[in-house]
Amino acid sequence: MILKRCETCGSEFQAERQRNRFCSKPCQHQGSMTRNGYRQIKIDQRRTTEHRAMMERHLGRKLKKSEHVHHRNGDKRDNRLENLEVMTVQEHTRLHRTKHPEWKACECCGVMFRPEVRQRARQKTCSKACRYQLSAATARRRAS
Repeated sequence: MILKRCETCGSEFQAERQRNRFCSKPCQHQGSMTRNGYRQIKIDQRRTTEHRAMMERHLGRKLKKSEHVHHRNGDKRDNRLENLEVMTVQEHTRLHRTKHPEWKACECCGVMFRPEVRQRARQKTCSKACRYQLSAATARRRAS
């Protein structure tokens, strides 16, 4: 048996295996994660994301479907009130579009290009030729 601390309630418990993280089933299911990386909790037998529940509790009302809760520091698991901000869907979209712009300058040739929507955050070049040229230049720099 291994003495561990529960990730949900913080109490110490005897674990049979090293990988056990929770003291009981209720603690295990109370702090589960969604596929998108948000912490999920149960309130009145209903699952909801923790950041929305925290903001609803702080405001004293239910959030509208048209309201999003934004994490200021970008960490989806940091649900402190000072890190949360209520925004409309349009404001939230505008904020994230500036983070990943629709038009970029190619890091190889400097031409302005429009990256694929799903690649916006990491696409750096306008074409395959530029991508190969950039990767070859990077490999040469690493080798020397």
